[in-house]
Amino acid sequence: MGWSVLSPVTTIALPVLDPGNYVFEVRSADDRRNWDEFPARAGFSVSLPFWRQPEFLLPLVLLAMMTAVAILVTYRMRSSRVAAEKERAESNERLATLIMNVPGCVYKMTGGPGYHLVYLSPAFTDIAGVDPELYVREKAPRWRDLVYPEDWQNVVEPQLSALAPGDSYRLEYRIHLDEGRTHWVVDQGRMTMSEGAAAPWIDGILHDVTERKSLEDQLRESQKMEAVGQLAGGVAHDFNNLLQVIVAHSDLLTAQLSENSEPMSDLMVIQNSAEKASGLVKQLLAFGRRQVIRLEAHDLNAIVEDAMQMFRRTIPKNIEVDVVPANGLPLVLADAGQIQQVLVNLAVNARDAMPDGGALAFKTGAVSFDHEERAAHTWATADRYVFIQVADTGVGMDEETQLQIFEPFFTTKEVGRGTGLGLSMVYGIIKQHQGGIVVESTCGVGTVFSIYLPLA
Repeated sequence: MGWSVLSPVTTIALPVLDPGNYVFEVRSADDRRNWDEFPARAGFSVSLPFWRQPEFLLPLVLLAMMTAVAILVTYRMRSSRVAAEKERAESNERLATLIMNVPGCVYKMTGGPGYHLVYLSPAFTDIAGVDPELYVREKAPRWRDLVYPEDWQNVVEPQLSALAPGDSYRLEYRIHLDEGRTHWVVDQGRMTMSEGAAAPWIDGILHDVTERKSLEDQLRESQKMEAVGQLAGGVAHDFNNLLQVIVAHSDLLTAQLSENSEPMSDLMVIQNSAEKASGLVKQLLAFGRRQVIRLEAHDLNAIVEDAMQMFRRTIPKNIEVDVVPANGLPLVLADAGQIQQVLVNLAVNARDAMPDGGALAFKTGAVSFDHEERAAHTWATADRYVFIQVADTGVGMDEETQLQIFEPFFTTKEVGRGTGLGLSMVYGIIKQHQGGIVVESTCGVGTVFSIYLPLA
């Protein structure tokens, strides 16, 4: 550094020194500037600050590395958790979408003997018309509470009680809901046993097949009526031939006898009985669709008005008759006389169903069927029809009676008051017209017959 002349008391400012060992030499002089031969020496060391020393830095470095690793691990764990939660949410969304779009009601219930429902998918609303979550939460129903008792006893319970974990099943039965509604369902499911679970679960899916069952019933009924009609028509045709022989010979005998002769009264009994039998034969022929009809274009309102003139006098005063004709109706292709006979028969039946009085209404109109409605009415071969409804407020009919009313000789009237051929004749005439007839009835409320005729 070189030599410097200093005052007696001097403070020396040194530059920042790098770490290491340093030696200072100091010489003194007298007034004549004679310097000592031997200088005084002083040494010192400069070291790193403690925070820069390896002994201190190494733990810091290790701590920093560990912190960085912890941060990285935490970040990755959090990222994995977020990814897992996202994947789980997406999976739940896919599952919910799948359940929502499945054409049926997915359910889960405990195994026997309780069979308690714990889950019903939203599709249960389409079947029952109620919120499934609310239904399960508030009612906590057993499955057997939904099933018809006889179906549970004969179909469902024997099958479910025989299941082992892993077994599947397919059943068809009825369930009854609030307000007396009934649905047919196809039930497909499987019994499962989760690991560590104390009891098995049953997972399944319900398909509402009420409409299909209704169409099957209509088809069976139509086939049965077709077979009965063919039989009745064949018997009536042969019987009519025999009646013609009886009537012809009775006419010949009548011409040969005087009016006051004793055999004449017997012949009159024979002729009267033959005429009554001929009327029955005509009804059977009409049911069997073997009666000759003349189809022409007619105004249905005019046919109804003519029929009213025929039976109005037979309706007692305690029955109010109302006619509601629609304006601008298309013409129908019909035999006017046959349709009038149909209306007379329906009016007479309505009268007998209201012994204490009531209301009888005739209403005409036009209707267009869409694809689903045509499928529901198996007889419908066209999109548009003209209809007439005959509605009464009589005693009504139960479902079992409604299934039999068109069968020949079936009657709910007392012995001697009906032949059981009136409605079968109505059925046959409407079928000959390529039309349809629908019955709606409730006990204690009344009955509505809806007759559909094709357009001219």
